[in-house]
Amino acid sequence: MLGIAGAMFTACGDEPEVKVTKEETIPLELSKSELNFSETAQSEVITVTTSELWVAETPAEWLLVSPSSGDGTGSVTVSVTENDSDVSRESYVNISTASETKVLVVVQLADENEGGDDGGNDTEGNVTIENGAIKAAFSISDSEQIYFSQGNLQYQASTGTWRFAEHQYDMIGNANADISSSYSGWIDLFGWGTSGWNSGANAYQPYSTSTDYDDYYVGGDKNNDLTGSYANADWGVYNKISNGGNSAGMWRTLTIDEWNYVISGRAQASRLKGQGRVNNVNGLILLPDGWETPSSVKITYDPGNYSTNVYSLDEWSVLESYGAVFLPAAGDRYGTDVSGVGSYGSYWSGSTYDSYNPIYLYFNSNDVSTYNYDGNYGRSVRLVRGL
Repeated sequence: MLGIAGAMFTACGDEPEVKVTKEETIPLELSKSELNFSETAQSEVITVTTSELWVAETPAEWLLVSPSSGDGTGSVTVSVTENDSDVSRESYVNISTASETKVLVVVQLADENEGGDDGGNDTEGNVTIENGAIKAAFSISDSEQIYFSQGNLQYQASTGTWRFAEHQYDMIGNANADISSSYSGWIDLFGWGTSGWNSGANAYQPYSTSTDYDDYYVGGDKNNDLTGSYANADWGVYNKISNGGNSAGMWRTLTIDEWNYVISGRAQASRLKGQGRVNNVNGLILLPDGWETPSSVKITYDPGNYSTNVYSLDEWSVLESYGAVFLPAAGDRYGTDVSGVGSYGSYWSGSTYDSYNPIYLYFNSNDVSTYNYDGNYGRSVRLVRGL
């Protein structure tokens, strides 16, 4: 019996080891990163290489992608409709797996026969400014879009007048140090919730300069946002903006969730923002939903450097006519001390964080993020309104 058992043990021990090999993941690659078409309707095939499921999407109505999804390596046909206008156009196709995304840039030339004897005009879009609103849509959630105001909010204490800056690149800068209740100049750096409405905060006037953040608690309570019962503490809700419709309740400040959605949550967010310089002013460029770059001016997406996208007034006029928004790096103010002008931008949201401090959007030459401290500083305000 012992001999038999030993033989059985030996036989079992001699069984070959079974090895399971895990299938290797193939990184996503595209055979081309850019396609260029003439003005006629055309198609071109690219190869998608991957071991995963993938989806192809584009915001452009003049682009067709077939198939729009697949499993593993395969071919994709990209087609363009005829471009019968005198404006060249550019968009993109996003091809994404669960782990990564590749962007295929698509450019189509204009019809050279369009435009008459003057050769046409490929330097202007169709975005207009009405009652202070740049009429290009920005998504701030999965279900809501807004228009940005034409410039940063400004205030003149001697007349009690509110207005939007005439140009998006305008900023008051170091002259904000002259802030006072009788100052006849303009200011554009404001303490938290200083709309002029007496919410119960110690500091609620737009010319307030207290450096004690407790003084700015709306309603005297650090838990209150600029919404609901305290919405009047929002500059755009309480005040008439002289060149923004001149009626109270037309505008508001974005919440921090909405700011975050604009800079990182909406579709193609990383391709719809970038630091730049307009008319020698540093700042942050934000592009509207479904952006299509005009042929005459180029923009590098999300570059992280003020010197990457540098535009003259004429070039900026083109981008603005397509709906581009510019937030100047206007710095901030502590009491009457102004700093950071041209170096960084600091823009209020309407939200507090964890019952502690107001939150604001911050950017410099290589960063765009949100912060939740220093509620006793004066910061820029860029208002929005619904479509």
